[in-house]
Amino acid sequence: MDPAQDSAPEPARPYSDPHTGIEAPPPGLRIVRPAGDLDRDTAPALRLQLLHTIEQDGVDTVVIDCSKVRFCDSSGLNAILRARLIAVETGVDLRLAALPPQLSRLLAVTGADGVLSVDETPVATGDPSMRAADSMQSTDGSGDHKE
Repeated sequence: MDPAQDSAPEPARPYSDPHTGIEAPPPGLRIVRPAGDLDRDTAPALRLQLLHTIEQDGVDTVVIDCSKVRFCDSSGLNAILRARLIAVETGVDLRLAALPPQLSRLLAVTGADGVLSVDETPVATGDPSMRAADSMQSTDGSGDHKE
């Protein structure tokens, strides 16, 4: 087996509780679900939410579910990269999931795709207590990119 494969973290996957049959996230997983634009107006709130989530007791994985992100600029990417540094320092695995095409291109163009872990699909969970932020709307609440 390739040693590089041994060190790659497994994507966070939900599991079924055998007693209730309810699908629940693994212990230690927190999900942040931003929505709308990740830009200079919303990046500070995203950064604070990520830092708060990373620093919670018992958290070992934080997944940023990007399935509702419409647009991300350098400010949004910077918030994610700064949170990644804190996560690395504290031993927390920070992952992105369900990237929209624009964010995927931004990561590729900037080279950030080489340092950020990305899962193709969002983490499914019916347990709202595990969600760090159900959604973070753009400041105008529309979720549309402001030109």
